[in-house]
Formats: sequence, structure tokens, C-alpha cells
Amino acid sequence: MVQFYDPVCHFFTFPDHQLIPTLEEYSFWVGLPILEREPFNGLEFAPKTADIAKALHLKPFNLVHPHYTIKNGFQGLTAKFLYEKAATFARDQKTDAFESILVLLIYGFFLFPNMDNFVDLNAIKIFLTKNPVPTLLAETYHCIHYRTLKEGGLILCCAPLLHRWFTSHLPSSVFSKTNTERSSWSQRIMPLTPVDIVWVHASANSERIIDNCGEFPNVPLIGAYGGITYHPALAMRQFGYPMNGKPINLSFSGEFYLNSKDPTNLRTRFVEAWRSVRKLDSFHLGKKMSYVHESYTQWVIDRAVTFVLNYPGNTSPFATPYYGRIPMPSTQGQPRECCLASEVPNLRKRERHHNGDLGADLLAAPRKRARECRIERPPREKRCHNRPNAWK
Repeated sequence: MVQFYDPVCHFFTFPDHQLIPTLEEYSFWVGLPILEREPFNGLEFAPKTADIAKALHLKPFNLVHPHYTIKNGFQGLTAKFLYEKAATFARDQKTDAFESILVLLIYGFFLFPNMDNFVDLNAIKIFLTKNPVPTLLAETYHCIHYRTLKEGGLILCCAPLLHRWFTSHLPSSVFSKTNTERSSWSQRIMPLTPVDIVWVHASANSERIIDNCGEFPNVPLIGAYGGITYHPALAMRQFGYPMNGKPINLSFSGEFYLNSKDPTNLRTRFVEAWRSVRKLDSFHLGKKMSYVHESYTQWVIDRAVTFVLNYPGNTSPFATPYYGRIPMPSTQGQPRECCLASEVPNLRKRERHHNGDLGADLLAAPRKRARECRIERPPREKRCHNRPNAWK
């Protein structure tokens, strides 16, 4: 699904809809709340061995070389040591101690992996914060964005969690119907229409949604290797709220940095922003309803065409037939009000400014004309007048 990632808007773009991993959804699938405290930012002082030992029900003298050591330039704990302690606690029926070791192993090997058979200091820090959800989402966006800029590479994030989030929005037909045509995973999901997508599930029951932080009009996410922003305002459909139109006041400035290349000091600004978190509830967002304005759908289609995402024109046995018409991109030469295509040169400049030559090759591949296909428009519904400020 990485091929569907939009590096300007920081979401996954499909022919006539888009999906955005959110903090609230990740919180639901991990089963942990987003705490009212600053998440991991990497600037914290290294925890004292006494604090680590206390959290793991160990003695400080246990955390010495070769158990607590440095590997490939990273400090941390060896898997062998943690396995041995977990086995000892299990044999002695010390449940709390065993579970603490087990949780740290999950953090180091599944949620925030770095190297084999080693739990590094970043994973230990995140474990001690007891607030991993913002960091998990940050690792997802940052890793995919960076690999998109580099046009390849290994996705080092919690891939099972990303997969669980994505499949939760897919119809059961994708999994229940026999794949007689031996279609690839991407071929099975690309022809799906908005009618097929499971937009709202239990994670949408969040009473309050984190909308923006500090000076930013969006949410800055801080990971172990850098930071990136994402736009909750574009995910309102996934929370059951209407999409009242295309975004006109949102700033797609696309903040992104690497810890090793941050000349504008975005990292410090991100940390400061999390000290002022603004949330929205039903009072601000209005009544929940399944409503999507046609201008929003047109805007999503424009995004797909702007980045020349190559979608198959054939129908899929996993998709629901979709009748009516959805407007296709204008060919009359009129200027597009949402015209984010004009932002591509600016994005290149920003990436060079923030990260040297990191983004120099972004979107440099030859543009091919997007394949035209006929897509249908849903029946017009009653307009909603309780519009958030970001929509028109």
C-alpha cells in the first residue's frame, strides 16, 4: 500500500477516496490510551539504570555489561538476558515481573524494532513513558514518507499494526471471496469504491479527537529517527463526521525532518507544540452523518491524477458495483482551486532546505497521463451547515 502514499498531503490516496491512519485508531487497535503527557521525543536524558531496573522488577546490579551494553552504536539490553529473566520470573510465578519483561520485548522486537536480538535505548525510553501510541503513528508516517522520498528501502515500523489498521477498513469480500484470478493484493484493493470501504468502526467512538498542536494547524508526530505532520481534519469521515467539502484552509506545508538533518530545528518546535494540544468533540464537529460533498470527491480525484497513480480500469470481483457519476478532472484548462500540483516544486525546495538533497528526486519520475476511467457519482444528499473552519 506504500505505492498509494501521497507525500504532500501525508495520506493514502485511491481513485476516489483516501484513508489516513489516526492516533485514535492506533490507540484502539493497540488497546492503550493516548495519555495527557508529552510523548517520546528522543531529547530526554538517558534513564538511570535504577529506573530501568525498577520498571523491570530487577536489581540495578543486573543491568551491567554484557547485559546492558552497546551494539552497533546503540545502547540497550540483549535479548538473551531478557529471555533468561522472563523464564526465571515465569518459573517463580512472579506474574508482574514476567509481564514487564514481556512488554519490553514486544516494544523492542515488534513495535519499535531496530536490530535483531537487541532492545535499544529508544524502545526502553518509550516503554518507560507508557504512552507509545503517538510514537507508533510517527514511526509509520515517517518511515513510509522517507522511503517514498528515497524511492525504496525497508519499511522499519510496526507493519502488523499498519496492516491491521488498513484491513479494518476493507470489506469482508476481499477476504471471503476466492481469489480465482490469482490477483495480487494491490489488484484486489485498487478497484474498490467508497461504497465498499468500511469507514467507521469501534475506534470512531472516541469522544474527543486530537486536531492540532501548538503553532501547527495539524498534528506533529515525533519518532525515533525524525518527525512528520499529519492532518486529522482529512480523516473526519473515518470518525463518522461529514466531509462537507474540499479542504481550503488547511496548510499542506508537509513538515518533515530527520534527526540527523534538521537545520530549521523542527524537532524542538514539535516538542514544544505537544505542550498545547487542542481537541475537538461533537460540539465542534456537529452531528455524525454519512455525507460526502462532491467537491471533496473531486479534490481526491485531483490528488490521484496529480501524482499519476496508475489504477486499473477493470472491475474487480471484490468490489461493489457503483452507479451514477463522479466528476473527473477538468480538461478545459480552468484553474483548480485546490491546485496542490503547484506545491510540488515548493515541496522539493522545502525538503532540500530541511534535509539537504534528501528530497531532490521527489516526484522526478517521468509523468504519464493518468488512465481515464468512468467513475460514478453518488446521489446528492442534504447539505450540512455545521461546517468546521477547514472546509467549504
